[in-house]
Amino acid sequence: MQTGRNRAPRVAFRWAAIVITLAFFPMAAGAKTAVQSFVLQCSPGCDAAAAAIRLIPGARVDKVYQNVAGLAVTLPVSAVPAVQGRSDIVGMA
Repeated sequence: MQTGRNRAPRVAFRWAAIVITLAFFPMAAGAKTAVQSFVLQCSPGCDAAAAAIRLIPGARVDKVYQNVAGLAVTLPVSAVPAVQGRSDIVGMA
């Protein structure tokens, strides 16, 4: 039979783990980030832009077009100004 004394540290540890998880990983808590899809036109190419977009949390490159210098992307709304300001992005729709 367990005594209350042995159980208390385990309970405290579990609560601490839950609090840390919720504090440092808001997506684990069900937080949603507003995202929007765009088609980007790049110049001279899209390799650097695609690599930079893949580093943005919550962003993804949905398609890399082969016949034109363009990307289909999904971005968090908060990242749109940074992507628009890149010198290699010449169009965004």
